[in-house]
Amino acid sequence: MPPEPERRSPGEGSVTWDASVERWVGRLPRDEHGRRAKVTGTTRRQVERKLERLLAEREQGITGAGRMTVKAFLEQWIRDTVMVSDRAHATKAKHEIAVRVHLVPGLGRVQLAKLTPMRVQRFLREELAAGKGRPTVKQALVTLRMALKQAVVWGLVPRNAAALVDGIADKPTERRPFTPDEQRRILDAARGDRLHVMVVLAHATGLRQSELLGVRWSDLDLDTRVLRFTTQYGRDRVLREPKTTAGLRVLPLPQSTIDVLIAHRREQELERATAIGWEDWGLVIATRTGRPVNHANARRSWNRILRKASVDHRGIHHMRHAYVTMLAEQGVHERVAQQLAGHADARMTREIYTHVTAPMFEAAANAISRAVDDTLRSNAHATETSNPAIGSRKAGPSTPGGHTPPATSS
Repeated sequence: MPPEPERRSPGEGSVTWDASVERWVGRLPRDEHGRRAKVTGTTRRQVERKLERLLAEREQGITGAGRMTVKAFLEQWIRDTVMVSDRAHATKAKHEIAVRVHLVPGLGRVQLAKLTPMRVQRFLREELAAGKGRPTVKQALVTLRMALKQAVVWGLVPRNAAALVDGIADKPTERRPFTPDEQRRILDAARGDRLHVMVVLAHATGLRQSELLGVRWSDLDLDTRVLRFTTQYGRDRVLREPKTTAGLRVLPLPQSTIDVLIAHRREQELERATAIGWEDWGLVIATRTGRPVNHANARRSWNRILRKASVDHRGIHHMRHAYVTMLAEQGVHERVAQQLAGHADARMTREIYTHVTAPMFEAAANAISRAVDDTLRSNAHATETSNPAIGSRKAGPSTPGGHTPPATSS
């Protein structure tokens, strides 16, 4: 004989025995969308606890998750939020790859409502144990945190499980800016190369690759030797302003760079006069038909120049490190260096892009030596003037044995 159902208060739902499956079944009243949640269990108390939890979530407004999986939610988030946002193309690509390649395979089958901090922490450990790079796993966590933050706003979950786990610590990365000798060899090797002007600008301005490829002739004032940087060429092949206002900056140019630019402009004008199908993008670094240079092609040219210069392979971004370090060597104020580098945060200029070189170390050692010596001399002088006996002994006549007699008081 089936157990007798207990009477429950209105709004708490019902708990009944289903003889066909020999399980207790609980049902909540219909929600605002007409849906009626259903739970089952082997005991009445088990079902009642499930109903209490669902009721609590409904009171908090968390009613939309249901049986939605992490996979379904993340794919919807990428499609409806990330891809239609005004984020940079590269940023969208990072989030999409993190979801498709890492988060969905690792967490996709978990129900969104049941995703816990412990489960997220286990996912991170498994990714690292599988040999995934720390930056890759860190990006996956950043993406998951951002997605779950939106899930909280949408009322799908009560908390951001990914925000409650420990982050991925970065291992120190060795950054080696090009030495002055390497820079000279690179500039020599670039002469005659089609992208010679790109290397010269990278050396003189510290611009990023996307910024170098987006420099326009209208941004340059060759008479006053100034570059007013306003656009960059993204990997999505679109010219746009930098993502932060710090990226919009005015850069001084040395005369040697101006000379290269003038010669390059003459060559480009000849190409324009003879080219078939010229497209005038107004770019300084352009193809033989005036179009922007593809990022991959720019990278291949850079690698070719490095091989010719017999310099260990490093990306063109290391020229940026060399540029900021050179500013520090020349005593340029940190705030000015930050503006020239286009950093929104001075800490990035100081801690990541400024490297201690041998000349800087030697200058610091000399400065410390001067300061210490000056302090010692000042201290000795103060001691002499405050103790007349010392001065009297120095000024008094020497005895035949070479000793200064003690001073006598009058």
